[in-house]
Amino acid sequence: MKFSFVILLFSLLVQAQLYAKVIYQSNDRDNKQEVAFVELIENSEAVLGLRAENGDELGDIVKVIDQLIAVGKKVWQIVEDGKPVYSKDLPLLHILPNVDGNYVSFYQMDSWSAPTAKSYTLIYKNGFGQEVINFKFTVIFQHGGKYNDRGSYLSGITVVPNTAEVMWGFKFDVKSQVLNIANVGTKDGPIASTIIKVDFKAESPLKLIDSSMSFFISGAGELQLL
Repeated sequence: MKFSFVILLFSLLVQAQLYAKVIYQSNDRDNKQEVAFVELIENSEAVLGLRAENGDELGDIVKVIDQLIAVGKKVWQIVEDGKPVYSKDLPLLHILPNVDGNYVSFYQMDSWSAPTAKSYTLIYKNGFGQEVINFKFTVIFQHGGKYNDRGSYLSGITVVPNTAEVMWGFKFDVKSQVLNIANVGTKDGPIASTIIKVDFKAESPLKLIDSSMSFFISGAGELQLL
C-alpha cells in the first residue's frame, strides 16, 4: 500500500508544569571531573519549525496485534557521537487500524488532532557542579484519528533532537525504540497506545553511564513519562 504522507510541525506552546527528575547521582567524591549528577527537566515550551516528508512509504511493519498495526521505524538514532542526527526523512511511527492484515490509508481516516509536542532537557554535571552535557529533545505525535467513525489512532510519533552541547572529553549517544503497542480502549472503540523508550549513553575516559526513560503515548492524547 503506497501513498504520500506529509506532516507539518509548527511552533507549539505546551501547557506543562515544570519539574526536574534526578536520573543519576554518584557518591564518588574523589574524581570531580567525572559525571556526578544527571537530571531531566520538562520544559514549558516545545518549539519546532521543521517539515518532514515520508514519501510513498510509511516504513516497515513494526508490530501487529488484533486491531492495530504499527508502521514506520522501530529503532532510530537521535544523537551520534555528540551530534544531533537530522534527516530529511524524519523517523515516524504510526499506529493504524488493522484490516485483514493491512493498515488503513490516511485518506480513509479523519478527525486527526494537530501535532502535540513536549520538550525536555537532560543535564549532566560533574563533581564541581559544571554542566558537561546539555541535551534538549522533543516528543511529538498526532492522535484521535478515526476509521469509520470509530477508534482513536496515532500518527507521526517521533523523538527529535533540538540541541546537544557536549564538553570536550565526553561522548554522548541517544537512540529511541518502540517497546510495544496496545489497545487501551475496547474492541468496538479501540484506542491505540505505545511505549517509546529513549536510551542515553554518556562516556568519558574513566566512566560509562547508561540510562533510559520511557514515554507512554495514547490515541486519547496522553503523553506520560514513566
